[in-house]
Amino acid sequence: MSGRGEGAGRGEGVGASPARVGGRARVTGGQRYVADLQLDDVLHVKLVTLPCARGRIGRIDASAALALPGVRLVMTAADLPSPMPRFGPQLRDRPVIAVGETKYHGDPVAAVAAETHDLAEQAAALVRVPTTRSRARTSSASTTTPGATWPPARRRRTSSSRAATASRW
Repeated sequence: MSGRGEGAGRGEGVGASPARVGGRARVTGGQRYVADLQLDDVLHVKLVTLPCARGRIGRIDASAALALPGVRLVMTAADLPSPMPRFGPQLRDRPVIAVGETKYHGDPVAAVAAETHDLAEQAAALVRVPTTRSRARTSSASTTTPGATWPPARRRRTSSSRAATASRW
C-alpha cells in the first residue's frame, strides 16, 4: 500500500499530517452548512411546549399568533386525525402532538408554521395554553397508583400476529 488513500496527504506513513477534506473551508468560514442554505417557499416550524412535566391541556388559543403577518398555521391535536398518529424509537407509543395532557417536559402541544424562523418563535410564544398541572410521575412506585398513565399499556403479540407479520416478508 502506498498510503495515498483517503486521508493521506502531505506525507506518508506514521507521523505524517493527513489532508483534511474540507478542513481549510471549515476553519476559514467558507464551508456552507445546512443552516446557511436559503430555500424558496419554505416554512419554519416551532413547537409549543408547556413549562411542566405533566398537565391537562385546556382550550388552546392561537388567535394572537395567527394575527401575525407571515404565520401560516398553528396546528393542535384537534387538527390531526383521530386516532392521533404516533411515533417512537422502539414502540409507536408517543403522540405527534399531546392529546388532552402532556406526559413529559417538552411534550409538544401545538406547532406553529411561519415564513421565518424568528417569526415562528415569536408566534409560538403568543400561543396560550391553559394548563392544570398534575403531579409528575418520577418513580416506578408512583406509576402503580390508581389512574397512573405510565408506562403505556402494551399490546401483547400473539403467535398468529407474529405469523401474519412474518408472512408479509
